[in-house]
Formats: sequence, structure tokens, C-alpha cells
Amino acid sequence: MITEIEIKLLPDQKDDEFIWREKIAKALKISSGKISGVKILRQSLDARSRTPFYQTLFSVYTFPDTVPEQSFEPVAGAPRLARPIVTGTGPAGLFAAITLVENGYSPIILEQGKKVDERKKDIVLLQRDGVLNPLSNYCFGEGGAGCFSDGKLYTRSNKRGSIEKVLQTFIYFGASPSILYEAHPHIGSDKLPAIITAMRKWLESKGCEFYFDSRVVDFVIRDERCVSVVTASGQQFDCDNIILATGHSSNNIYNWFYEHGYALEAKPFALGVRVEHPQELINRLQYGSNDNLPPAEYKFAEQVGQRGVFSFCMCPGGVLVPSMTEQETLVLNGMSASARSSRWANSGMVVTVSPADYYEGKVIDGLVFRSELEKKFFMAATPSVTTSSATTPAAFRSPAQRITDFLQNDKSKNLPRSSYSLGLYESNLNTLLPSFVSKALQQAFKQIDKKRKGFITSDAIITGLESRTSSPVRIMRNSDTFSHPNIVNLYPCGEGAGYAGGITSSAMDGINSAMYLIKNSK
Repeated sequence: MITEIEIKLLPDQKDDEFIWREKIAKALKISSGKISGVKILRQSLDARSRTPFYQTLFSVYTFPDTVPEQSFEPVAGAPRLARPIVTGTGPAGLFAAITLVENGYSPIILEQGKKVDERKKDIVLLQRDGVLNPLSNYCFGEGGAGCFSDGKLYTRSNKRGSIEKVLQTFIYFGASPSILYEAHPHIGSDKLPAIITAMRKWLESKGCEFYFDSRVVDFVIRDERCVSVVTASGQQFDCDNIILATGHSSNNIYNWFYEHGYALEAKPFALGVRVEHPQELINRLQYGSNDNLPPAEYKFAEQVGQRGVFSFCMCPGGVLVPSMTEQETLVLNGMSASARSSRWANSGMVVTVSPADYYEGKVIDGLVFRSELEKKFFMAATPSVTTSSATTPAAFRSPAQRITDFLQNDKSKNLPRSSYSLGLYESNLNTLLPSFVSKALQQAFKQIDKKRKGFITSDAIITGLESRTSSPVRIMRNSDTFSHPNIVNLYPCGEGAGYAGGITSSAMDGINSAMYLIKNSK
């Protein structure tokens, strides 16, 4: 017999299977000896009461039924002669490649950045010394932008495909099985690189060819078909079909489509700041006095007039990281290791931006608008110490301000300690942000503080700029074929194309694009 039942578990009972069985047996009014096995289907922390608990949904098996062995493994299909090209090794590109292999293809995979282990070295140089490699950083390289930004897997996009398949695939390549049932699954920036490496090695074992340091700069189009792609080194790859999964920061791809007259669309996006609190303070706001709980996280969505203001990429026990891809610009993001053990919590707090806010006649005006802001934040904190090849650590300091001073429109006279390794610069972010953004943030902070009294505190700082939530440009595709309307064998997908946001939804979009490619090729 198989029964589903919800049980409340105290924090110290969460991992104790003996207690699970006793509680389940009592609830079902049976002997615990009749239970042949239990399986967690869903688990979420409820910290609203004075005694927090984990609401846990179990599937309970009683004799003679037993928990079935579950093993998921991607399996290569019967070989096909055609060799699609996949551009980009973020979640959209990798899951597209896996799907193609499962259906008999051995794609050629092009990545403008480096392998994940080599990419780590460039990130260390950036984080420690302020030396930016524009093609190998927190945004570019094997694994994409999400590889070193926490590995959050939560998504509401369950209508786009099978979330479970994505999660099972991550588990096969090394993720914890707990991501299947956690309410907000998360891998961790320290563990995700090894999983990405395992994916690449599996793909290589199935005949896929990877080319790193291979930035796509041109597409050769004939009769509305892409017949080859050209990299910055001059290498040319012929193709039958191409999956375009280059990520939300590949401005050169958007510019190529615009300059050649291929369909693009201006779209809304969001920008704002990173907010950093002591993690202990966020724990108190969310949990009260209970210490036997994981680092607390939060999620806020506020309406200020006609604009939405929302938290983005919240990193409990995390650190602030430099996330720009171009010299003389400044972009911040956040990340957490799997243990989430930092003393700080940070989150993006961003304001919706519509095309009406930046559109001046060109579909790529949003890219210009974003770039100018990133340059403005860089210049605000930068002495004249840049060179043509690198930028000194001082150049990537972040303008920063206590939230209390931001609300008073005062420049902070001193700043608390921060997780940002390249240093902070006392500033008034109201003078750097567009006025509609700063005013919306001020009002949203006040609204949040009414819900979580203490969110506004002199111990919290805002830094910036957080501008890479998504792209302000969408590469168009047909709804019935998933291919570009002007290039029938090119399939834009993921965050870069404007059809996903986050690791899981990008992975599902990559899967869907690959399946349409296969369908349209028959």
C-alpha cells in the first residue's frame, strides 16, 4: 500500500528517519514495523510561528509494497549524420546539447569563455586583484552566469517543461537528491562547477566536440538559413542547425542581429542595487530568536505606483561579487556556497524598466541605456588608474550607502564592513541611479520595513549597480517552430534570447528548443 501524508518535523527532526517513521505510524495508526519505506516528496520551512517546523509531504510504503529504486540516466540515441551547433555552455546550451545527444545527434559546442577550472583562475584574479578578463568572468565561460551565482534552481515555470527531468539530470551529474523535494532547491557555487564539468565529460564521451575561447562573431546566412558560424579567431563551422544560447550579457550577438536587420524586440527588464545585511539580522527578522535553523532568506515583491520592485537572486550567507563583462563598467551580483556560511546576506533589489523609459528609436536602445549606467557607476568610484589591458583593484570599488542615508538622500560618512572584496566607496546612490529607480526603491524599502520591521537599519548597505537581471532585448522566434522568423534553422533560447530567467527555466527552454530542432528536421 502507498499513502501520501504530511507531517510536521521540528528542525532537529528533519534528518532523523527513525522519528519520521514513528510520527508517520502514529498519524496512520499503524505499527512502524509495517512501514517498508518512506520517500520525501516536498519539504518547506514554516517559520511564521514561535516554533518553526518543516512541513514535509511523504510517500509512505507499507508491506508488501516497497520504495522503488529510482535511477535516471541520460541515454544517447541512435546516431545521426547531421551535426547541429550549440553556442554557449550555460544551462540552456548544455541541456539542449544533452537533449540532442539523447536523440542521436553529436553537436559541436562553442563557448566564448574558458573551461570551468580555468575560469575559476580568472575569477580569483578579478575577485582578489581587480583584473577583468572580458571573456572569462562571472558571466562568461563554461557553466554560464549561473555557475558562480549560487546555483538556485527554484522556478515557477512548470508549464514550460519537466522541472523534475532537469533536477534529475543535475542529480545524475552530482547534485544532492534533496533538490527534488526542497521548496527552494540550491546547489551552491562551490559544487556546481564540478557538476558542469561532469556534464561536459559525458557529452564528450558521446561524440560532442567542445571549442572554448571561441567567440561567435558572425553568421553566414543563405536563403534564410545559417550555413556556418565564424569565431573571433577566424575559424568557420558549417552547420545544419544552430542552437543560440549565448546568455543575457552577449551584447555582440544582439548588435549583430540589429546591424544585419534580423528580428529583435525591445523588452522590459529590471535594474537597481544589491542590498547587504548582516545574516544574523535577517535571521532575527525571519525567525525571531530560534538559532537551530538554516541561514534565513527572504523574497519581496512591492508595487510602487505603476512599477514593480522586487528582490532578486537573494543569497543567504553569501558574498557580493563583481559581475561586469566590459572594462570601465561596474556591475554587482551575489553568490553563496552550499553551506551559506558567510556573515552577510545580500539580494538584488530591482525596479522594473519598460522600453518607454529608454527607447529612442532603436530596438537596442536598452543596451545603451544599461551600458551608460554601468559606466556611470564605475566612474563614480574610480580614480584615474586604468590601463588599456587591465584595471586596478581600486577601479572596481563599488559606490555604497547605508539604507538609512539613502532614504535621507545623504552621502554616508562611514560604512560598515562588507563581503565585497574589492572595496566600497562612500557615495549617494540617489545621484547615480535614474530618479524613477531611486524613488521607487525608497518607497519599496519603507513598505518592506512595515512587513519586516528592522529591514531598514544603519547596519544595512546598498551597493551597485545590479543591472544583469535579464536583457532589455529579445531575439525573436516563431511560436510554432521555436526558430528565428528570418533564419529558419536558428533556435534562440535561454536568458540571452529573452525567454527564460534562471537556471531551471533556461534548462527547460534549451530542452524545448532542441526538441523543436529535431521535430523540424524530420
